Amino acid sequence: MKLPAKLIRLSIIGLIRFACGLALVGLAIMSFAIVSGRPLPVVLAMSVGHMVGMASLACFLLAVFIDATRPLVIDENRAPLDANTDSKSIE
Repeated sequence: MKLPAKLIRLSIIGLIRFACGLALVGLAIMSFAIVSGRPLPVVLAMSVGHMVGMASLACFLLAVFIDATRPLVIDENRAPLDANTDSKSIE
């Protein structure tokens, strides 16, 4: 695999991991606001939690866009898969 293709592949994986991490942080902020029930955490969840969630969505959509627009690379060294063979038998 050439370096530009490897960088694009790793950046997509990195963006998706970063988006998942941001989503978990936003979920934690919003969950804390529900459990706490005090006004300040609720306001924090409504502003910061939603911004973190929107940033997570933006990272995910960017990863999807990069993946959808990248050129298809065909590896000629791999054997094609048949319907009659499973992937474990091809090495």
